[in-house]
Amino acid sequence: MAAEVGSDLAAAFTSAVFVAPVVAAVDKAITESSAGRANIFASFTATMRGFLDPRALRRPEFLYAWALFAGTYTINNLVCSAEQHKKTSLAAAKTSSVFAGNMSLAMWKDAAFARIFGGATAAALPPKSYGAWAVRDLTGMSVVFTLPPLLAPKLAAATDMNLRSAETFLQFTLPMAIQPVVAPFHQLGFLFSFKPDAPLSSHWSTVKAQVGGVVVMRWIRGFPPYCVGATMNKNLRYEFRDALGLSNDSVAAPEPLARAVTKPGDSLALARTMTPG
Repeated sequence: MAAEVGSDLAAAFTSAVFVAPVVAAVDKAITESSAGRANIFASFTATMRGFLDPRALRRPEFLYAWALFAGTYTINNLVCSAEQHKKTSLAAAKTSSVFAGNMSLAMWKDAAFARIFGGATAAALPPKSYGAWAVRDLTGMSVVFTLPPLLAPKLAAATDMNLRSAETFLQFTLPMAIQPVVAPFHQLGFLFSFKPDAPLSSHWSTVKAQVGGVVVMRWIRGFPPYCVGATMNKNLRYEFRDALGLSNDSVAAPEPLARAVTKPGDSLALARTMTPG
């Protein structure tokens, strides 16, 4: 059992290292832009440039982003191990636990960014900040989970795709398409924390002025965690278990990134749960 947990943690913690820099740079840029402290693209490029120095891995933006996805991947891996022990699918438990964990960790990270990079001074952020972030995550998840099965037959009928390929295609394109809808709620959460007493009309003016940049940033943010990171986590988990002599029954063998991200499985299931936050 200890070896299994160790391999689950090692895969999750390692994969999160490769995801965290882009996520940290994007979320810091959105925070600083919302606070009026920096241009969103200038902040992003400055943070990414800073990651060329290995000492940047000790900076709070990296550590919070790393913790977000290390925790998310860990939950996924532990449920996968439970499935192997029970020799049965725990799809509902995996979906609900990964989503709840990712959403909670994302809000924890957002609250920390609001204080560290946005100058929020309140001891506790206003409930409407968390409400805005919850709308962001729940809206995104509703689209990711409900629309692909509904739209896939129509897409397959209108193209040369088979049903599975159509659903896979939608699982990776709909998260990008929903960003213009959820991006304002990401930013509103920060604005509520910076000026909790300001009228909504004031915040909405800021959102309208900056939403284009926020959407672009969230598009950039989308690829690393649910394509590269999820695939790396899956493959590392397989390799670590194999090196420790653990059974990999019911665990798909590692595959090249381009193939893995277009084939339904662990990577795709994890992708569904991590798009919003």
